[in-house]
Amino acid sequence: MNNKYNHNDVIQFTEKHKWAGCFGIIDKVKECDDKEEIDYRYLIGVPVPENGVAHIFSMENDEEFEWVGTAVLGYGDEEDDE
Repeated sequence: MNNKYNHNDVIQFTEKHKWAGCFGIIDKVKECDDKEEIDYRYLIGVPVPENGVAHIFSMENDEEFEWVGTAVLGYGDEEDDE
């Protein structure tokens, strides 16, 4: 994969208007090929105080992402989820 972001990367992102400026941790990365171009779909976990983690799907081409770092205490191995 030649995507910009990887499993357990911490990002700040804007998902349309709902999650403007939120921090999240990438849980899964999936390559999506629509014949015209390759895009990547991310499952992003967003910690919600006193409620756990909200998970959203977001496409790399649709959203604005800013890489912050890599989570040391992330979600485990991506291969375990497949």
